[in-house]
Amino acid sequence: MATLCSNGTCKRIDYIFYNRSKLSCTDCQVVMGKIPGQTFSYSDHMGVSTTFVLQPENDRPAMRPAKLSKSTAKSALEHIERSVKATRADTTQKLIIWTVLTLLWCGVIVVAVLDLVPSVVVALLASVHSALIPLL
Repeated sequence: MATLCSNGTCKRIDYIFYNRSKLSCTDCQVVMGKIPGQTFSYSDHMGVSTTFVLQPENDRPAMRPAKLSKSTAKSALEHIERSVKATRADTTQKLIIWTVLTLLWCGVIVVAVLDLVPSVVVALLASVHSALIPLL
């Protein structure tokens, strides 16, 4: 965690997440402060510089699998199941709309080729198509 201190008050400005089993943080500091000799900074954002040391393979602590309670696992599976059902319903709706639009345009092409309907009807069908496209 990097902090910015001014007049005795410190604020957390950023976190850097890393795997402690593979890396060791040796230094972390705020960078890009004020431009030397100026009253303003390089940017309206501060930078964070961190130095890591890669731990040798044999010095790394053994990784343990995370423990997951039955209630957490059940809750996660229920959430996944609800998401899959919602996705299937959404996909089905979009497929139906796409099918209707495709059949509509096939009809428009046949009618236009056979010159059975005035161009006003074709324009009307095009308007219906453009109104349904956002639903996809």
